[in-house]
Amino acid sequence: MRWLAIIGLGCATAAMAGSDQGADTLAPAPRPGTVAAQVAPRFAAFAGLWQGKWEGTLDVVFALQSADQTDCRAYVSWGQNALVADAGETVTPCREVGGELVIWMGEHNMIVLEPDQDDTLFGLFYTQDAERPFRVVLRPESRENDGG
Repeated sequence: MRWLAIIGLGCATAAMAGSDQGADTLAPAPRPGTVAAQVAPRFAAFAGLWQGKWEGTLDVVFALQSADQTDCRAYVSWGQNALVADAGETVTPCREVGGELVIWMGEHNMIVLEPDQDDTLFGLFYTQDAERPFRVVLRPESRENDGG
């Protein structure tokens, strides 16, 4: 299957084009220096350190670095695979909207995370340069806060 997508992570944009073949992670995503120890109750489902793979091939790590009653800052990092040459990381604003976490990843890009019943986060990465969003399921690597 052939596909073309533009992933704009942080302010940088990395072009991805090719087939699913050979796209396994070559380098893991960096880990954050800090993870929020306390978050407002509305952000409890997103607390901790989470890991997954975009479309099953690109390693990604997510963690809240801060979260008050209305706003938060999210750490997002990505690894390297045959289609994405450079691993990277960013800390960016986010907000809880209707039970989902919306993370702004530059001018025309965002990630939307939704808690699932099986203690995972389902995510979609939207960019104006792709025909469809990229999918990810994040699993908790560790939980720093149980929401209390």
